[in-house]
Amino acid sequence: MSERVRELIRSIRNIFNLASKPTRDEFRLMMKITLLGIFAVGLYAFMINLVAVGLESFQNISIVPQIALFAITIIVGITLVVYYYGSRKGRW
Repeated sequence: MSERVRELIRSIRNIFNLASKPTRDEFRLMMKITLLGIFAVGLYAFMINLVAVGLESFQNISIVPQIALFAITIIVGITLVVYYYGSRKGRW
């Protein structure tokens, strides 16, 4: 057991020795990427909420709004995955 603890402490020391403070440009880039991700997730959640509120007026129809919301969510999700895959491969 103590060997595992020593190995863990050794690993933690190695990580701290390799870590360095980011430069101003690296920090700004990380901030931009983080804010863009937060904005994208928030926009996606807002769109889902907007569709859900819009479909609440169709309460007399039982299953159609649920299927429509599910279909819209799947389409948006597939679109984001395809865009991400295409941007990783350099296609757009």
